[in-house]
Amino acid sequence: MVNTSDFRCDAVVLHPDRIQVVPLTGLTETTADARTESFAQAVDASQDPARTAVQRKAAQESVHETLGWLWDVVAEPVLDALGLASEPAPDQPWPRIWWSPSGVLSTLPLHAAGHHGEGSGASRTVMDRAVSSYNPTIRALAHSRARPHGSGKVLAVAMPETPGTATLEGALRELRHLASRYPYTLTLTGPEATGSRILAELPHHSVAHFACHAVNDPADPSAGRLLVHDHLERPLSMRDIVRLNLAGYLAYLSACETARSGPRFAAEAIHLTSAFQIAGYRHVIGTLWPVADDAAADIALDVYDHLSQRPDGTPDTDRVALALHHAVRRIRQTYRRVPTRWASHLHVGR
Repeated sequence: MVNTSDFRCDAVVLHPDRIQVVPLTGLTETTADARTESFAQAVDASQDPARTAVQRKAAQESVHETLGWLWDVVAEPVLDALGLASEPAPDQPWPRIWWSPSGVLSTLPLHAAGHHGEGSGASRTVMDRAVSSYNPTIRALAHSRARPHGSGKVLAVAMPETPGTATLEGALRELRHLASRYPYTLTLTGPEATGSRILAELPHHSVAHFACHAVNDPADPSAGRLLVHDHLERPLSMRDIVRLNLAGYLAYLSACETARSGPRFAAEAIHLTSAFQIAGYRHVIGTLWPVADDAAADIALDVYDHLSQRPDGTPDTDRVALALHHAVRRIRQTYRRVPTRWASHLHVGR
């Protein structure tokens, strides 16, 4: 748990047998506020088609600078305290960390903190030392672990064309991949993918994959919604999701900024990703900012390729965090200087 305040900043580490306080002497609340604002501006500028190539490259460098700062003031002290000084050996399991940041730090990618520009031989990054997950509270983590198993069936919702929005060519790639890999998959796309149909099907499928647009409202996070076929008349909103009581394995939100809270609500972690966790999914994959369509599809396909199948043909979701971790590391190898393509995806849950 990472805490910032006017008085001091600390990480409180919960081990299986003790609690450890790690002073974050290089972190101040004022600096965290300023870094968060500049980071959001850099992410927006890096994806703004009105900017020149030089300006977008400068914005990516600014994103890198914030990732390096996060490493210096938060991640490195925590990992050093945990004794995670290097990448695990090939025959060793990857360590797991569950981050629970407070305040504005909850809008920053702690899982991607590090000096990524140093090349593949360096390990001064979180991604090269541990597998990261997030949970808003310790109670939420315990709750996700206690949930019963669901049906094992897969619901895949893909919106390559959505009224009033841009085309998503990668959505069909994701849908076809799921349908070919997992035999118990119900696919909904086009006019079939309505809010009421999806809400009716979710209780009967323990894996739910959404490849679509999403809308985040920083002023009213509870109004966040997934853009399905009839979203103009009947939005599939966060309010609809939190009312559900499910026993799901995995909700994969392959959509834009589904794990982003507005500045006023950062401490509450109110967003679509947390809504699916509250609804009953053990694992949820979301994004902190808009992601390129092709990159989102590449990561999703990689994740499912590395979820080994159970005997009944369903994905082994106990490996979700590790599958996402390796998928993001692989795309980072290709686009190391473009962190907005790979640092947005995160895992929430057990």
